[in-house]
Amino acid sequence: MTEKNLDARVEANKQETEMGSLTDLGFGFFDGAIARPYDATLGHVLPKVDLTESYNRNSIAAQVGNFGGAVTDVVVLSKVTGGLVNKGLGAAAETGYISRSLAGSNMLASTLSMGTTGALYNGVFTEGTAGERAKHAAVGFATFATLGAATTGLARSEFLGQAGSRTFMQNVKLGGLAGLPAGFVESQANSLVDGKGFNTDIVDVGKNMAYYGMFGAAMGGITHGAQEYGPRARMWLSDALSNKGIKAEPAEILRSANALRPETTQTVQPRKFNIPENGMLDLGKMISEAAPADRIALMQEVFKTRPQVPLGSWMRLIEPAHMESFLRAGHELYPQTALRNANYLIETRNLRPPTPDSPPINFEAWEQALQKVKATISPGTI
Repeated sequence: MTEKNLDARVEANKQETEMGSLTDLGFGFFDGAIARPYDATLGHVLPKVDLTESYNRNSIAAQVGNFGGAVTDVVVLSKVTGGLVNKGLGAAAETGYISRSLAGSNMLASTLSMGTTGALYNGVFTEGTAGERAKHAAVGFATFATLGAATTGLARSEFLGQAGSRTFMQNVKLGGLAGLPAGFVESQANSLVDGKGFNTDIVDVGKNMAYYGMFGAAMGGITHGAQEYGPRARMWLSDALSNKGIKAEPAEILRSANALRPETTQTVQPRKFNIPENGMLDLGKMISEAAPADRIALMQEVFKTRPQVPLGSWMRLIEPAHMESFLRAGHELYPQTALRNANYLIETRNLRPPTPDSPPINFEAWEQALQKVKATISPGTI
């Protein structure tokens, strides 16, 4: 009887060790998101972070945490590279190296930004010799460029809903499906850079496809959460800072920690438009009906009355007939940032309908309105 109880306790402890604990989950996340990238970069000149004795790295909880940390890093890094790629394509179009239509291609932007993300993550933020890092960077670029292209391609088909109106699970499924070809490419790229030719091991290729399927699904979920709850978090932070007496300008868009904010403008003494502090506003119609001389005043009063509302929240309320007027008024008020921020929201499809019952955002109409406004403005002023 005693031996049986002892065996049962040993087996239970073994299972507990294999499953891990919340501590393993937390340390695994910290290790994947911060410690390993730090050790691969700053750790070469500063003390490394040694978590060997801190948690059971082989436990399931630790591996889940480590996986989550890696996905989080890639999502954050992709936001940075996405902004840089968009600026680079815009600059290339302005100088005539590429056409404006090519610079505005979501497929090209997504492929390049995700490819750059993979190259940086695998080549810079992953340990290895110089030769190993070069190989990892090449494999990372091919893998994540495929993920970016597949995501954009699947998004265009709209069989999982329209951009800007997808549910959490639709974005998870979209990311998961996009990850499958990325896993296949990763298998082949790894084999090729190692000089082994194409990988014909069906089991190995299948495992990689399953891994990147999960990776893409996790990215889809995290990105959806950031888009859904990011603006609320920023509003909460703005309110918290205001309550402590710290001046916090309202963020225009959920873009990145380095998002451009509205530049200082001359205050126009507006006539009173009696903008209510809450409730629905048909802002597009108001702008369209206002005299050109009154549009900046109208926008200033709206933003002053509702400073916590980001640009995207206004844009999703605008009907196609009033989109051009909205963009022109915004440019008159914030000539250095309004069109740039609107362009980002349109290109990334980062707009959601105001309610689940509302029609999908008409991004094609927004693109047409933006092109019309840009065509009448000197490129140096945007």
